[in-house]
Amino acid sequence: MRWFRKAAEQGPVETQYRLGLCHHEGCCVPEDKVEAAKWYRKAAEQGHTDAQFMLANYYYFGMGVPENRMETITWFRKAAEGGNVRAQLALGWRYFFGVNVPQDRAEATRWSRRAAEQGDVAGQRLLGSSYFTGTGVSQDRAEAAKWFRKAAERSNDVAQCWLGVCYYFGTGVPQDKMEGVKWLRRAEAQGNMQAAELLQGITKEDKAMVAREYRQAAEQGDAEAQHWLAFFYLHGIEVIEDRAEAVQWLHRAAEQGHARAQLALGNCYFFGEGVPEDRVEGMKWHYKAAEQGDAEAKSAIGRAYLLGLGIPEDRVKGEKWLRKAAEQGHADTQHLLGGYYRTGLVFRRDLTEGIKWIRKAAEQGRADAQFALGMSYHLGTGVVQDREEAAKWFRKAAEQGHDQAAEWLRRME
Repeated sequence: MRWFRKAAEQGPVETQYRLGLCHHEGCCVPEDKVEAAKWYRKAAEQGHTDAQFMLANYYYFGMGVPENRMETITWFRKAAEGGNVRAQLALGWRYFFGVNVPQDRAEATRWSRRAAEQGDVAGQRLLGSSYFTGTGVSQDRAEAAKWFRKAAERSNDVAQCWLGVCYYFGTGVPQDKMEGVKWLRRAEAQGNMQAAELLQGITKEDKAMVAREYRQAAEQGDAEAQHWLAFFYLHGIEVIEDRAEAVQWLHRAAEQGHARAQLALGNCYFFGEGVPEDRVEGMKWHYKAAEQGDAEAKSAIGRAYLLGLGIPEDRVKGEKWLRKAAEQGHADTQHLLGGYYRTGLVFRRDLTEGIKWIRKAAEQGRADAQFALGMSYHLGTGVVQDREEAAKWFRKAAEQGHDQAAEWLRRME
């Protein structure tokens, strides 16, 4: 390590970044965030985009440097403009919600597109969502389906769910109910709750999926029917899209205590769909759903605390709510929480805890968690190095279309 430090002091940018990473992770040297920040800055000032991304996070969370949100944006932007997809997505989310920058949905979508065009799965899914809802771009369901497919084929469960919706209802693609069910089942297999909910609805008598049948039951006060009718109006499926009408039906269902309607209503207020954006009101409905045990609502509350959206920023409470969702078996949150513990960027680094949650998500079939667990076994990070176990998890992820897992599997064989 002494010679490694000497090399870094002479200026090779990659060595400086790696030394920063060693101090961040406590690898071969004591964990020291101040020292990590010093070396990240040296590499960042030479244009190393991963170092710029890490330095942005250090400023955001006040790790090794005083908290400075303007510096966060400066370094995220530098990394994003240099082609770093993690920074592009981080900057896009900040423009979407107006966190430390003026809210600008078109700018948010521009950064999602930059990431998507570089092949980033999350960027492809986000761009698909933008085209589906007309957020930051003109609504174009065919373009949405195109981007959903790109991400779905690479095992993104949210994209698989929405591609399934596109096919089942014939929006943006020719209607093909069998193809729709296929993609919904793939998403469900990864623990996607919305896909499971949709499948439960469409496996009933087919006539039950006709909006007029739901309207009749909804008008008679059936909360489940009101929830489904709102879904149709919100997304323009089998009826003319009318988000204000959707919100009215969600209110009626939510006020009857329908947890999923409460979650959906909270999302409408949170994102300004059918109502003026009101994050405080959104959080109120998320709390109501969470009180009834809805894991997705608990996860949403945890994420809101981390970013200070609709509630004061509070990492302790954010961790508590994310753990509540993860302990309930919410695979997406398990993977997210595991990543936070493993990287030490949001919560104190804890490899044992990180691996525990990533494993739980992987065992539920989540492909990106399976890949992450495979990499942990391959590198011996948080677990005893085990090539056979690594190959097992890479294989599971690759079978679901995870291209990075397939590439690592090829290298190992």
